[in-house]
Amino acid sequence: SGLIYVRAIELLSRWGNVGPYFYFESKFKFVVTKILYIKIIQMDLEDLEYILDHYKSPRNYGELANPDISQELGNPICGDKIRLDLKLEGHLIKDIKFSGQGCTISQAAASILTEEVINKDLEYIDSLKSEEMFEIIKAEVSPIRYDCALLALKVLKTAIKSFRKNPA
Repeated sequence: SGLIYVRAIELLSRWGNVGPYFYFESKFKFVVTKILYIKIIQMDLEDLEYILDHYKSPRNYGELANPDISQELGNPICGDKIRLDLKLEGHLIKDIKFSGQGCTISQAAASILTEEVINKDLEYIDSLKSEEMFEIIKAEVSPIRYDCALLALKVLKTAIKSFRKNPA
């Protein structure tokens, strides 16, 4: 466990500041970081690298010109925000972009989700459950971070629900 903790510290220091909970400047922030590592180090280091890679080099980041669907939501408690823009071809998601700001988990989850849903039909999105989202992002997330990990899925489901009510 100590070796894994040291490896996680080395990994995070290689990536630098990867989010609001990964600062080491003050004793208080270091305590918060250690508490979060208790959950983080339970995942494989490969999974941690996967999350950090999507945070530092997000896939499908940006905005689409003339999207068929656009939706933005945030979490007022922590300040995470995600916007999704989608281009559809029939009921298939042909292109998707996200933008926003927030913690490592929320932004990495948005990046990972966009890769998962491209070229999928809207019925697939309807069928996605929270548990499946955790499998997709390959992370065991503590209960206090569930909202962060699920924000992108919430935005996507809200966007599709709004689209079905008011198709363009």
